[in-house]
Amino acid sequence: WTTAAVWRATTWSAFASYGYPEQPVYYDYGENVVYQDDGVYFDGEKVYSAEQYAQTATTLADDGRAAKVTKEEEWLPLGVFAMVQGDETTSNHIFQLSINKEGVIRGNYYDAVTDSTTQVFGSANKKTMRAAWTVGDRKNPVYEVGLANLTNDETTMLVHYSPERTQQFALVRVEAPAEEKK
Repeated sequence: WTTAAVWRATTWSAFASYGYPEQPVYYDYGENVVYQDDGVYFDGEKVYSAEQYAQTATTLADDGRAAKVTKEEEWLPLGVFAMVQGDETTSNHIFQLSINKEGVIRGNYYDAVTDSTTQVFGSANKKTMRAAWTVGDRKNPVYEVGLANLTNDETTMLVHYSPERTQQFALVRVEAPAEEKK
């Protein structure tokens, strides 16, 4: 791709051309996906225990890490996103994400504190439409977002630090720098 392509927002119709269902499923953590008491609820129905839910995200990330990909594959750029918490207006955590037709996620993570870039490894489940990834050689934390949510300029996401500890953040689309928009 051209450098400018990584900054572009994708549409759900682009996902549908990659074999995803025509109707997207959105994961609005804290709204339609809620951690409550002993479980995780989706649209009011208990779907997993908190530990099972975190483990399914870990499995998605691990499956993507194990996937063999080539430079010749077709990749759909998902965009560049800043991870923020609460009322933060700046971020030290930037993700550039893309997906192939098999649901493998690759990209880059930029840590502004250390001024370092590390590769992202993950995957998406075409049935549940959940996406999860890890950074570099680390198995934790596991970052999770609804795949359809990546078509939005801002969305909620989960960070699973362990099966027992999950925290909600926001992903905010980052606009291309002026020199990249050309």
